[in-house]
Amino acid sequence: MRGLVAAALRPDPERRPSARQLLMSLLDVPQSQQGRLLPPEPIDDPPLGARAEAVYAALSPAEQDLVPDVFLRLVGLDAEGADAVVSAGRDELVAGRGPDEVAAIDGVLAAYGEAGLIGEPPAITHGALLRAWPRLREWLDGERAGLAVHRELAEAARRWEAGGRRESQLFQGEPLDRALAWAAGARRRVTLSAGEQTFLDEGLANTRRRARRRRTVMAALLSAAMAAVLLALWQRGVADERLDETMARVAASRAEALRVADPVTARKLGLAAWSLAPIPESRRALAAHDPAVEVFADPHAGPRTLHAITADGATLAALDEGTLRLYDLNAGGRPLATTGGPAQSVRAMAWSPDGRTLALVGVDRSYLYDLRTGILGRPFGRGLGTPGEQSAWFSPGGGLLFAAARQSGERWAWDLRAGRAAYVGEYAVIGPGDRVALVFDGKDSQIRRPGRASPAPWLDRMPWEYTTFAPDGVRVAIAEETGIQIYGLDGVPTHNSRYRPSPATCGSAGTGGCWSAPTATACGSGGSTTAPGSPTGRCPPPPTGTRRRRSRRTAAGCACWPGAAPS
Repeated sequence: MRGLVAAALRPDPERRPSARQLLMSLLDVPQSQQGRLLPPEPIDDPPLGARAEAVYAALSPAEQDLVPDVFLRLVGLDAEGADAVVSAGRDELVAGRGPDEVAAIDGVLAAYGEAGLIGEPPAITHGALLRAWPRLREWLDGERAGLAVHRELAEAARRWEAGGRRESQLFQGEPLDRALAWAAGARRRVTLSAGEQTFLDEGLANTRRRARRRRTVMAALLSAAMAAVLLALWQRGVADERLDETMARVAASRAEALRVADPVTARKLGLAAWSLAPIPESRRALAAHDPAVEVFADPHAGPRTLHAITADGATLAALDEGTLRLYDLNAGGRPLATTGGPAQSVRAMAWSPDGRTLALVGVDRSYLYDLRTGILGRPFGRGLGTPGEQSAWFSPGGGLLFAAARQSGERWAWDLRAGRAAYVGEYAVIGPGDRVALVFDGKDSQIRRPGRASPAPWLDRMPWEYTTFAPDGVRVAIAEETGIQIYGLDGVPTHNSRYRPSPATCGSAGTGGCWSAPTATACGSGGSTTAPGSPTGRCPPPPTGTRRRRSRRTAAGCACWPGAAPS
């Protein structure tokens, strides 16, 4: 023993034996040799961090993508806010995932379990791994601020599921705002499970239902107050004629408010207003332009139903409670097909320009439905994990699928031909045939074509959302505060003056806008603006069957854009 103590206390640290060498000298030798310092032996016992990194390097790319999600779900925070090891059931790790991802997670658990780093049920076996593995430390540093929020969300979702999904157990107020903010922009490598995503969706839907109930109560109170006022007027002997006129004005005002959203009800209210009293307000309501020719109501629509209509207005897609239904609007809403939708929640839908493909953007992945074959394709690409207002659309050539979330600012495009992400986080306007794109980024804006990009600083401070390409792909129209200007792709205006609001009256309220230029006049729906040089002195209305969003230009130089509201 004295020899061992003396060796351990040597002044030169390089000559001191390692802890393993001392331990082996004390225990793992015959009785006759115990107490003697044994020479060091070569051993194959790498540190924890090296073992974890070796296992990671041996995994497939699909399994490596899921390693951060697995390990971050096995780390929590103790009472002092320090990292701590926690356990999670396998069901929690694989809930809501497809067969490929479940197999990949099982492969991760098996690989790290064989290395002695993850136990059963899934839990990190050595707390020192949290500090010994640099890659895990990097993941924790990026997610530490949200670990407590995620743990709170996961526990609340489990209690809600176990308690029968009671409304009282849903997040409300500050906890809901905190969880939505983290899910929208603070998380990097943690993917919400299906239960957690459903819990957040239901919490947001519950908040909206409560807001609608409050508005309904307020509307009822206002209606009661109006009824009380009318009753008081009647009791004071106001003539029936005056009362009829008042009710006619109310009906006419309501008809104007519903003109676009519910034209059938608006038409009935206009007729009722005229029947009550032939006053100017009821006459205008009865003679107002009706934007709808036919009306079709989805018989299966619910509060969370998603709808998408093809560009030619022929086919309507409706997704509700995991069921996708297609209707032929040219045949009065005849059902075309009914099929099951994706297993995960769908955030937005969009039709391709040719009306043959329907895109469904889910929480983590996206899907394509082929109208001709009736087949829903395999999941691909990305999704929109943030609840709230989302939208999806195709590029003019149909080669790019775009998706965006309004509240979080998340936005991306997926190149359907190349099978990869594009324009992630960028504001892009795509030209005809997808041959050219304007990317708006202040003074670093660009014009991109296949294989090359050129700077376009002239796009600085231009509103990307009010920019559109001409059919030739070499000019763009941009609506600015002072009017609409047409630019070449070199940033040089093609006209000396901007299109500006015209003093003429274009159609009825809400149907379009009027814009005049030195040599032509652009008018709203109905083409009621005077145009010098045209045969009738007016812009002709669009021919029957013409798409309302397309421009029409006459030989006399009159440009009409029916239904295009000035921005």
